[in-house]
Amino acid sequence: MSSSGEKHVDDGGARDTTRARLLVVGVVLFLIAVTTRSTLWDRDEPRFAQAAVEMAQGGDWLVPHFNGAERLHKPALIYWLMASFVSLFGVAEWTVRLAAPLATGLTALALLALARRVAPKLGVLTVATFAAAPMVFGTGSTATTDAVLCAAITWSFACFASALFEGWNARNALGLVVALAAAQLVKGPVGVAVPLLGMLPALFVLRRELPNARTLALGVCGAALAATALFVAWGLPANAATEGRYLAQGLGHHVVDRMADPMEGHGAKPFGFFN
Repeated sequence: MSSSGEKHVDDGGARDTTRARLLVVGVVLFLIAVTTRSTLWDRDEPRFAQAAVEMAQGGDWLVPHFNGAERLHKPALIYWLMASFVSLFGVAEWTVRLAAPLATGLTALALLALARRVAPKLGVLTVATFAAAPMVFGTGSTATTDAVLCAAITWSFACFASALFEGWNARNALGLVVALAAAQLVKGPVGVAVPLLGMLPALFVLRRELPNARTLALGVCGAALAATALFVAWGLPANAATEGRYLAQGLGHHVVDRMADPMEGHGAKPFGFFN
């Protein structure tokens, strides 16, 4: 009786997972279709798009450029992705936006992986809830960093959750390194800081329930260091090629200064209460 019941639950979870994966494909295809329905808008999309086109056509894959001038706002991964699609499919709105729908699909798959751990029969609901969010529709169809950053950070937590359930192994370690490296190559140090601020406090809180909490914490820190090394492998040559301007502008101006004052109409003053 028990075996039959467990098989029924497993079959139900497998069917739900299959339907959830089909839903992910549908969401990605829908977002790709949306990318063809408008010209580039806002101030960010044209800037990212033009920089990607210049990278694809100019051949400088180390330092992005916009209208011939260095564009040091963000690290290079978003430009690599967009420029790759431009090189493959030509210059068009949908090609510079294509990274966003694909990254949104990866985020949905990461959420599905998390759902399978805690609620195997709620995969479709998890993906549908995510896809129904208005912000997902916006970030999932525009030529900006948001969708790719979201995918990288979500996958880092999916790998972390897998390590909680399975223990630390090579697959979880490699997945976490890749996800954290991608997050940094999209956003800089923030890409590794945000996941660590979630993972390490969680392990501290669960340290008495998890006999391997120390091992997991060391593994997470090791993965973060390895990911940072991959980021530095691009960052040092890029900074040298710009004679130190990448570090000064990309980190000093666009990270540190943004914490004190909003720029280009983005954000508030998080430390304004100290003024």
